[in-house]
Amino acid sequence: MLRGLASHPERLLVRMIRWLVISARGHYTQAGATVDESVRGLTCINELMHQVANQLSSMDSREQRPDVAFIEALRVLAEQRGCTDDLDGAVARALEDTDRG
Repeated sequence: MLRGLASHPERLLVRMIRWLVISARGHYTQAGATVDESVRGLTCINELMHQVANQLSSMDSREQRPDVAFIEALRVLAEQRGCTDDLDGAVARALEDTDRG
């Protein structure tokens, strides 16, 4: 799926991490989140970034999960942890950035 989504899947993953980092800022207490909301949101985004970084680091290895399984794992994690909007936004923006080159 990543190879189908972008001609440069590595670039897409790097940009997903970038947009997840930017999205995380919305979970800071300085942005208006309570301490509990901040911890939940930042923990979720951190876990997503960890998964994306693992996928990126294994792009050329046999350890890489198939693309559909990877996207599903991200989706399940985001739903369980409560940051689906952050994931959706990061993916959409990463795809836009990747399409522009």
